[in-house]
Amino acid sequence: EIARDFVISYYCGLLTSFTIERCAATRWWKWYEKASPSTLWILIIAEAVNIVPAAAIASLWMLGYIDVGVNVGINFLLNNFSCLVYYFTYKRNQRALTRINKGEISFNTYSVARTFQLRENVMIMRYFVSIMVPSAVVAVPSFLLLGFHDFGPPEWFQLRKIGYALFDLNLIIFRAVFLYLEITSNNRIRREFCNIKVVSMVIR
Repeated sequence: EIARDFVISYYCGLLTSFTIERCAATRWWKWYEKASPSTLWILIIAEAVNIVPAAAIASLWMLGYIDVGVNVGINFLLNNFSCLVYYFTYKRNQRALTRINKGEISFNTYSVARTFQLRENVMIMRYFVSIMVPSAVVAVPSFLLLGFHDFGPPEWFQLRKIGYALFDLNLIIFRAVFLYLEITSNNRIRREFCNIKVVSMVIR
């Protein structure tokens, strides 16, 4: 049960992790553009910010220290806050890139390196949205089934158990869709994956 809820909380927190990573790429673009080994610390920190709370929330819920409402509420607040920060970070990058393309900002202000980083930020943020939105739609039944299992009428015991089993099945489908979109939503990433023989046999 703890592992199951950890997975749910982890995926709910992916947007938070990615927002932290892209905010860092936007704020410290010179350092990030160099792609030095030290930039890996941002990925480690972003993952830790997601993994540690996900494990804590799952453990506290399963051990009875918090109820399901608190669990859902924390994930809901984190996701909504992350959505706002993500949106404004994306718009900041997109606005600057648009102004460069229109000639409103000269290269005296924005170097070629910074322009490249802006393009990468916009591309990666669009890529992430192209993964998350369809995956979130696929995940909707999981939350409905979980709610039915937890709050359904007590006399519907068997149906609630079936709902819980379908919840697990839907999580598997969600993960498969998520992985497929990770590979196929960006041509450059797709080409790299297709160089792996096992992947190339499935995705051509």
